[in-house]
Amino acid sequence: MTYSPKSFLLPALLFASVNVASVSAAHSQEFMSQEELLAAIPGHTIRAKSNDGTSWYQVYSTGKKKGTIEGMFGDQPIKSKWSVKGDKWCEDWGDGKACWDVERVDANSLRIYENGKPRKNLWKLE
Repeated sequence: MTYSPKSFLLPALLFASVNVASVSAAHSQEFMSQEELLAAIPGHTIRAKSNDGTSWYQVYSTGKKKGTIEGMFGDQPIKSKWSVKGDKWCEDWGDGKACWDVERVDANSLRIYENGKPRKNLWKLE
């Protein structure tokens, strides 16, 4: 059996296109919906580290679309508020506020996206 460059090229191109498609799908994230956020976070505790490595935890009250937060940032007690706006998780600390897209990594881990970029450390649900 003889092979021409064309007979070799077609299977190679098909293989490459399938691999590119599967790599793209593996790296695309799917953000949580409002319903998923409200089912996962209110009534739970989240532990994580800030970008500078400070350990923190927050206890989220139950609520329909908003509530309160109590916890510790390092050795400092914190109180703030949470809310869900559209499909974004929002927190208001009084001296600042932010809203994020959230990706569920596994049953107990969430990845926060700020301005379209993933934050360094995962949030761990308890």
